[in-house]
Formats: sequence, structure tokens, C-alpha cells
Amino acid sequence: MAISNEVGTLINAARAGIARADSINARQMVHNAEVHLRTAWSYIIATHDGQEAFEAAVRAIQTFGNEVAVGGSFAVLSEPAKAAQAEAITAVDRYSQAILDARPNSMAKAMGLDW
Repeated sequence: MAISNEVGTLINAARAGIARADSINARQMVHNAEVHLRTAWSYIIATHDGQEAFEAAVRAIQTFGNEVAVGGSFAVLSEPAKAAQAEAITAVDRYSQAILDARPNSMAKAMGLDW
């Protein structure tokens, strides 16, 4: 069973937001990416591997946000921020893989999400 279209869309939106973030918009993009992942997580039945991947992705996103806040010039990410950005994208990809066979929880079923 594949994850729902909605969950996949939320994960893709998180990944894309991180990839598009720069020093001007990173604060909002990081916030949005984290919200997208938390929303996706709220629709599935938690597993140990999924929980670990989710928490790692959230930490990586937050680390990226912190690195952007530390420095860099106008609209240009610093090298540490670029590295944190790449790690955040990788962590979101790992999360996506960890929940490939996720099952919908009662809320997702009640909402009629297309699983």
C-alpha cells in the first residue's frame, strides 16, 4: 500500500521549500517545511522507524534554519547553511522512504484521504 497522495504532496512541499530557501525567506520556508512534515505525520499510524526518521527530519530542518540565521550575505547561503540545507533535504527523503508502507490512522480514514 502506498502513502496517500496528500501525504506525498506534503512531503514534496517540505522538500521543495527547503530547496528554494535562501537567506531572505529561509525563516518562513523552514517553518512551512516543518509544518508540512508534522501534518503528514499526523495522518499515519506511527512506527518506530517512521518516528525516528520524522524526528531526524525535523531536527535537520531546524538545524538548517539555525545555520541560515547565523550568517551569510544578502540572499546567499553560507557554506555551512548549504551543507545543512542538503542534509535537511536528505533527511526528508529518508523520512519519505521510512513511511512508504505507512497505514492511515483513524483521522486520515475519517477524512477520506485517498490511500
